[in-house]
Amino acid sequence: MILMNLLIFIAAIAVLVVSGSIIVRSLSKIASFLHLSEYVVGFILLAFATSLPELFVGISSAINKNPSIIVGTVIGSNIANLTIIIGIPVLLARGITIQSKKTQRDSLWMIGLAILPLVLMTIGKGISRIDGIVLIAAFAAYIYKLIKQGKEFKKEVENRISRKTMVVSVFLFIGCLVLLYLSSDYIVRYASLLAIDFAIPAIFIGLFWLQ
Repeated sequence: MILMNLLIFIAAIAVLVVSGSIIVRSLSKIASFLHLSEYVVGFILLAFATSLPELFVGISSAINKNPSIIVGTVIGSNIANLTIIIGIPVLLARGITIQSKKTQRDSLWMIGLAILPLVLMTIGKGISRIDGIVLIAAFAAYIYKLIKQGKEFKKEVENRISRKTMVVSVFLFIGCLVLLYLSSDYIVRYASLLAIDFAIPAIFIGLFWLQ
């Protein structure tokens, strides 16, 4: 039974990763067809589309009343982003010097937003609805900042996408959104079962497996 739960859990993660990747590629083609600016495309792909898997896992966790899984995912993701993902490139590049003041300010914004959930969790010994409002407000403030910066960038992505490819991309996007929701639901369900099978808190599943 444990092996079956583990296999289904891994398969659901694989579907989540693949569907998320297809969504990113589909959005890229759609943005190109619509003559969107490179800045907007970068924002859509990097700041939104790549976060859809975690978003759907969070929604499924809330629906299944098991929020500890997404909490573990957020903590693990932040730890990985602030240590391994930054540390290895810096090590290979033998150090990174940031001279632009704008880049320095953006870096502070990103670090602040990354640790904000952990700060709120520490202060309140959990995440409340008020904390959720604070996090959404912080995201809205960052979006506003990006939009203001985006007015400085007018260069459009080169349009080499046919109408047929555009239609296919739209259907792939919609289909993969459905797959994201279904796979995230399976991930949450079987993560809960695995936590019971291995007699560990569900938060550890999100912390170590869903990165």
